[in-house]
Amino acid sequence: MPLKDCSFIRINPDDILRPALPIKIINPHTGKSFISYGIIDTGADECAIPADIAFILGHKLEEGNKKEISTGNCITAAYSHTTKFEVYHPDTLNLALTINDTPIDF
Repeated sequence: MPLKDCSFIRINPDDILRPALPIKIINPHTGKSFISYGIIDTGADECAIPADIAFILGHKLEEGNKKEISTGNCITAAYSHTTKFEVYHPDTLNLALTINDTPIDF
């Protein structure tokens, strides 16, 4: 199901409107998941998620594939783990897209 004409939302009441979509991040090895909102950057080469989420999902952070990444502030270590994403339509909350077995940097 393509995602078209989605409304911008406020993630927090005092926030600005953003093109955020409801997502579920799943560790396919443990079945543990985390529900949040994500801004899906269709032009990005890779995705990054805060390291704290890796622990919630049951990933052993430093056992992932280590690499250096450049952030807005510095160069830092990141660890890549296989992850599954479910993306939901923000207006209907229907499952719109499943992305299986994709490497994500934490």
